[in-house]
Amino acid sequence: MGNSLNNHSKVKNKFDLMSFILLCVPCLAMAQRSMPSDISPFNGSIVIKYTPLYKSQCSVKSTEKKKGDFFGTSRQYNLTSEVFRTSEGGLKISLNTSGVFAEGAGLNDYLKLIYSIREGGLTDGDEPIFQTNLKLTPEEKGVIKNTLTKTGVPGGWLINKQLQNGMILQTPDLCSIMGKSFNLNFTNAKFEGGNRVVGVGMVSGKESVVFATDESVVCSIANSNIQFKNKGWFAIDRRSGLRTGNSILSTITTNEGVLTAEENHICEVTGALAESTASSAENRLKELKSLLEKNLISKEIYDQKTIEILKNL
Repeated sequence: MGNSLNNHSKVKNKFDLMSFILLCVPCLAMAQRSMPSDISPFNGSIVIKYTPLYKSQCSVKSTEKKKGDFFGTSRQYNLTSEVFRTSEGGLKISLNTSGVFAEGAGLNDYLKLIYSIREGGLTDGDEPIFQTNLKLTPEEKGVIKNTLTKTGVPGGWLINKQLQNGMILQTPDLCSIMGKSFNLNFTNAKFEGGNRVVGVGMVSGKESVVFATDESVVCSIANSNIQFKNKGWFAIDRRSGLRTGNSILSTITTNEGVLTAEENHICEVTGALAESTASSAENRLKELKSLLEKNLISKEIYDQKTIEILKNL
């Protein structure tokens, strides 16, 4: 446990721990911008799935205040999410954070992750590709990648679920995720509230499922207690599965003090309309044949992937 705590301290020297948590779990960041007024409840259920060929580019404004800090620290940075298919027919999502997103980061800094995901949107178990130009030691990079890997795709826990109007969903157990990231197994979390499905409305010009958030998590890790409180709303585009906007106020209380963070996202979702099933299958079959002819995949993989594509027709 001593080595894990030392690793924990080293990461804190590069990024303030609480800013680091906000960075790792943007799905928890909450807001104060007014919720869209034209939201309509829906009957039945809605299932959100990631759709290839779409990109969400978010302009983020945030203000973070530590205890006793009257003015706080204001930041503006960008979040870019993109869903695409690989030449083998797999599905990936790329998440890129760029700009002054955390203490120690500059205008040209970035942190990028590429997850392999299943059709439903959840990760397939492979470790994400981790890229950054931040000046971190290999040890620090390892701790951050470990945390992000265990956290998974931000908001991915909402993908491929039967969402019904008024239902309440709780975020993943961040307490256990943090404990596992630093090899600290003595964790316990108490949840109150959650994320309520409000309905469907237009956000940033896209028909989106809107969620209201009022959630509190009291987390005990080893001898430390951390309390997370989030209040606000966020919205996800029905067509692409990507974020269209949010407005959230977070309060994080640790043994070392209190951090409040107000964060607003305005996102533009762009991309080609979804291909028809037939044309999509044709293109993927052509890609597979090209890979086989170039000896980049085996005949066995070619046959297996061909069967999978044809089954979906």
